[in-house]
Amino acid sequence: MPSILRALFLGLLANPGWTMEIEWSTTDGGGVQAASAGPYTLSATLAQPDASQPVSFDGLTLGGGFWPVVTLADLELAATVQSTPVIAGTSVDYAVDILNRGAATTASTLTIDLPPELTAATTSGCAEDPAGIPSCTLPMLSPGEITSVDVQAQAAGILPPTLSSGFSIAGEAFESDAADNAVLLESLTGADTVLALSSDAGPDPIAAGETVTYALTVANGGPSDDPATTLVSQLDAALSCGWTSQAAGGASGNTDAIAPDELDESLELPAGGSVSYTIDCALDPAHRADLVSQFDAGSSVDPADQIAVDTTTGVVASADVALSLAASDLSPDAGQIVEYEVVIINEGPSSAFGVQLAATLSDGLSFDTAGPGCSFDGTGTIDCSLGDLPPGSEVVTTIAALNQALRGPREMSASVAAATPDPDTGNNSATVRGFSAVPIPVASLPGRLILMIGLLAIGLLALRRVT
Repeated sequence: MPSILRALFLGLLANPGWTMEIEWSTTDGGGVQAASAGPYTLSATLAQPDASQPVSFDGLTLGGGFWPVVTLADLELAATVQSTPVIAGTSVDYAVDILNRGAATTASTLTIDLPPELTAATTSGCAEDPAGIPSCTLPMLSPGEITSVDVQAQAAGILPPTLSSGFSIAGEAFESDAADNAVLLESLTGADTVLALSSDAGPDPIAAGETVTYALTVANGGPSDDPATTLVSQLDAALSCGWTSQAAGGASGNTDAIAPDELDESLELPAGGSVSYTIDCALDPAHRADLVSQFDAGSSVDPADQIAVDTTTGVVASADVALSLAASDLSPDAGQIVEYEVVIINEGPSSAFGVQLAATLSDGLSFDTAGPGCSFDGTGTIDCSLGDLPPGSEVVTTIAALNQALRGPREMSASVAAATPDPDTGNNSATVRGFSAVPIPVASLPGRLILMIGLLAIGLLALRRVT
C-alpha cells in the first residue's frame, strides 16, 4: 500500500474493525486517483501487512510490515468545593470526579495543590487514602468509568478573600486530550464569629460614695478568629473608673494595668479566646439615681456579630454623721461667758444632705450667741441648719452662754441629724456637764457698806451678851 495518511496518529484511535472518517492524502496517488487531500471513507483493517518500502510525508514515515496500533485514554477532571464561601476556622470539603472517556483502561495519579491556609488534609477514594497530600494514586479506571475522591482540610482561623486550590490528573495510558486534566478552583471565603459578652456589678445596691466593681468578659466562640474585636464602654457619668485585664486562649490586645475611665479597645480574639476585665469605679457620694452602664463588642470580620450589654445597679445613701462637744470652762464663775464648741463630721460613705443641729442649755445658762445658720427659740433650744456635708468633711459651730449667779450643775446637750439615712445613730448626740459654785455676788460699794454694818451690829450684840 503506497500511501501514507497525513494524520496518521488520528487513525490510531480506531480499534480493528472500526469505521471512521478522516482527512488523508497520499504521497504517490497510489490509493486514490486525481486527488491530493480531502475527506474520504477509509474501509480497511489497520495493522494489515504492507510490503512497500518506507515512505515519508510531512515528517511522518511509514515502514513496511504492520502499522502499530495504540489505544488511548481521555481522562477528564472536575472539582467542586462543597460549601461556599469557605468559612475561616471550619472544615473544607472538595469533591473531585475523574472520568475516563477514552478507549484504554489506565491507572492514574491525582495531584492536589492546596493553599497554605488549608492544613491537616486527608483524602477518601484514593487507592491508599493518604493523610499526606499532595498526591494520591487512583484505582484502575476503565473506559467510561468514573471515580471520586473527597479531600478534606482545616481552614485557618483567618483567610484571604479567596482561596486557590489546584487539582490535576495524569494517567499511564496515552492521553488524547490533556486540556481537561486540571482544574484551578477559586473559592470565596468568609468568617463566622460568635462573641459573648457578660457583665456583673457589685455590690448591688451600692452606697453612694463607695466603689462598684464590674466583672466583664468578652469571648469569641468561633469558629473564625477575629484579629480586631472592638470593645467599648459607656460607664455611668457618676463613676470614675480604672481596670485590670487578663487574656486567655491566645487572646491579646489589652494589657493595661491602669486604664482611663472608658474602655476603647481593639482585641485579637482567636476562636476560644477571651479577655476578662475587673473594672473598679468610685461612685460620686452625692449620686442618688441607679447606675446604668453599657458595654459593646463587635467583630471585625463578621459584621452580623455585634453585641451590647446593659448593667443597672441600685444606689442607696448612707452617711454616718457624728457629733462631738467641748466646753471652754466646766466650772464657770457667775457672769462668765461659756463657749461650747460643736464639731460635726460626716464619716460617709455618702454625702449628708440637710444637716441639722439642735442644742439645749440647762438652768443657770442663758443663751448669748451662736454660729451662722443658728437661731434661739427663747425657751432654751438652739437650732442650726448646716447644709450638706460631703463624706470626710466636718463643720464646727460655737454656741456661747452666760453663766448666771446660781450655784449648781451646768449642762449643754446637742444632737445632729441629716436627711440622708444614718447607719449609726449612736454617735449623733453628746452632752457636756460642769458645776458652778457661785459665791454671793457683791457688785457695788453700797452693798459692801451694808454688809460691813451688818457684821458690826452682829458683833456688838454678841459683845453685850458676854458683858
